[in-house]
Amino acid sequence: MAKSTRRPAPRTFTHEQKVRLVTEIERRYREGGGSLRAIAASVGATDTNYYNWLRAGIRPAGPLPAMRQVEVTALVPVAPAAVTVVTVAEPEPTPPAPAPVLTLVAPGGYRLEGLGIESAAALLKALAC
Repeated sequence: MAKSTRRPAPRTFTHEQKVRLVTEIERRYREGGGSLRAIAASVGATDTNYYNWLRAGIRPAGPLPAMRQVEVTALVPVAPAAVTVVTVAEPEPTPPAPAPVLTLVAPGGYRLEGLGIESAAALLKALAC
């Protein structure tokens, strides 16, 4: 007997099921983080389903828990890119030195890059760090 090579039919969800699944995926992601693909699979959906439902306007039902707090552990200065000087007949005025650029790195692997000193200070103040 030959093996069937047909794929099973894609699973269809009612609107209520989609709302419930989006709510559960959002809740689990906010509470514990982790891979969105793994969280979606654990509730019986796929990450593609989740993104398609969001694009279609399906939103979580009711209030969601606040995002988990992420501690900022280090400010990492990032060296600005090298500037190539081109000599021409008439010298151009020297541009001002680029402002220092910072990168914030959290223990969970989140990175915020390209922040100026003022915006990094405002962010840290807002996070009460």
